[in-house]
Amino acid sequence: MEIQRIKKYVVSNLFISITLFFFFTTVLSCISRTDCSNKNGFIKRMEINLTNKKALNENYICLRNLENIKRKITGYEMSYISELDTFVEANNRSFPVNACLTDNSFSLFSDINIVKGSFFNESTSENGFNAALISEDLAEKLYGSYDIIGNKIELFNEKYKITGIYRNNKSIISFLSSDGVDRIYIPFKSYSAFKDLPVKTVFFSSEELENTAFRDNYIRNMFGIDNNLYKINDYYSNQDIVDLLNNLFIFIIGIWIIIVGIRLASYFKSVYAYTKRSLEKVYLKEMINNEKGILLKSVLIVFGSISFILVIVNLIKFKVNIPTDYIPLDNILDFNFYFERLRMHISDSNLSAGYIPTRLETFYSNVSKLKLISFTLCMVSFLFTISFLKIIQIVNLEKRQLLIVFIMPVIIAVMLSLSFSYLFSITFSFPFKEVIIIYFFIFTKTNFLKGFKTNLCI
Repeated sequence: MEIQRIKKYVVSNLFISITLFFFFTTVLSCISRTDCSNKNGFIKRMEINLTNKKALNENYICLRNLENIKRKITGYEMSYISELDTFVEANNRSFPVNACLTDNSFSLFSDINIVKGSFFNESTSENGFNAALISEDLAEKLYGSYDIIGNKIELFNEKYKITGIYRNNKSIISFLSSDGVDRIYIPFKSYSAFKDLPVKTVFFSSEELENTAFRDNYIRNMFGIDNNLYKINDYYSNQDIVDLLNNLFIFIIGIWIIIVGIRLASYFKSVYAYTKRSLEKVYLKEMINNEKGILLKSVLIVFGSISFILVIVNLIKFKVNIPTDYIPLDNILDFNFYFERLRMHISDSNLSAGYIPTRLETFYSNVSKLKLISFTLCMVSFLFTISFLKIIQIVNLEKRQLLIVFIMPVIIAVMLSLSFSYLFSITFSFPFKEVIIIYFFIFTKTNFLKGFKTNLCI
């Protein structure tokens, strides 16, 4: 009776821990796959962002600098934006807003979801016509309706024509990244003082740049950037610490599985010994005719084992992206270089007091925080799973019970994570690699493997 209670306790807790592990693993995968990429795919890009408005001098980037660069180079996409706090007035109502001064190419670098009208075109941008793109929320506040294309609003004491309405992203990550301010997008040149207005952020993307080493230096030289004024963000190789930790975790589990698989080499020794004994008694042809079943079984197991190891190796391999600016050109052991990079990093942090990150920068920062929480919960549930797997080896559960405990959790985890992704408006992504690796790991920690080894005996 006592044994039955222990079995029930172990089975229920193992079931819960495996379910939670697969749930948090799937949530981590969903968050990792959820980004603010858009239909144009310019998520891979460089961003040059203003760090210190108080230190503005003749070295800040203005529109004429960007126009000069446009005339010099080809094969790229570029946009820019500056933001000004102001008030919008319409229909006898007034609200504080953030006026985003940009050009027609900005839609390539943003996740703006336009539901009515359109973003302003190149002609409107180049000629500085007074056009405006506003949000659904602001349209509701001003007019109580979305059918307002062509209506006028007032910004900077000038009339702007509404050409489009966009919908704010409702995902949990966008919610955490929002500052709660309504944004109105207008042509940069429509602002009367645009010639002397510093550009807050420049977006730059090209196929050539993706394959360019030391991209930061390339961009810094191209734009003549003052390090005291602007910060460069590289989104061509954007891999955070949580991705590396998760990949390292899967790699370690995979190595464990491979080691256990190699231990099955004892079976190959028994096959060799059995073949050698048989050949001492009969010729090879006669042995093949007499032992077809055993030989076929042996060949299948040998090739199966090799294939199994190759699959695991392919699943656990991963890339580590190190920013080129953090690698010495001549000597990898140049510690003075690393010390100088650390000093520069501290100096940049001090200079950027009051720094306002870009939307994408804030987005990735919040993604990293959510991934860290999910990964931590994954590790906690994994440790509980290992603990109960050890007890499973003692109480000797039936294989039917083990199958239920190991198969049902992933089904429940998928259902829970689907509900989670729908509720918080994030992209669902099933972690096939992680699930396969963990199931192989569970296989090595239960009496399934013990029974498998027994069946291998000749």
